[in-house]
Amino acid sequence: MPKIRYAHFLFLVLFLFQGCNPEIQVYAPEKELYVVYGVLNPDKDEQYVSVTKVFQTESDALVYAADNDLSARTFNVSIQSDTAVWEGQLFDSPQDPDALFANTTGIYRFETAGNQAMAVGKVYDLRITKPDDTDFLISAQTKIPERPHLTSPR
Repeated sequence: MPKIRYAHFLFLVLFLFQGCNPEIQVYAPEKELYVVYGVLNPDKDEQYVSVTKVFQTESDALVYAADNDLSARTFNVSIQSDTAVWEGQLFDSPQDPDALFANTTGIYRFETAGNQAMAVGKVYDLRITKPDDTDFLISAQTKIPERPHLTSPR
C-alpha cells in the first residue's frame, strides 16, 4: 500500500478547504408563495377558504406584516365537484383589534345551502387563479370522509 507523503496530504487539505465559504444564506430569493387553508363541512350552509401571502423579512416581522397587505384579495377561487361549481366571494371577517396581523387574510365564502349542499363521500377540487395571469394556478383536491362509526366504547 503506497504511503501518502506529507506534501500530498497538505495539498489535498488545502484543495478541499479552499472552496469553503463560512457564510450561509439565511434568506432565499424572493418568491411569490401562498398558504391556503379550508375545511369543508357538509353540515354547514357556508364554507370558507383562507388565502394569505407567505413572507420572510430581515426586519421585524410584526412591523412588516402591519405595513404590508398580505391578503390575496384579487383571486378567483372556486370549488368544483363532478356536478357543481361554487364561486368564492371575498369576505372581510371582523378583526380582533388586539390581533397582531390585522387584515392580512383573504377569506373566500362559498354558499352551500339547500340543493347546493356538499355531500359526504364526494370529491371536491379547489382552484385558485388570478384574473390577469393565465399561468397562475393553485389547486387541491379533497374528499369529504364518511361519518365515523364508533364501536367502542359504547
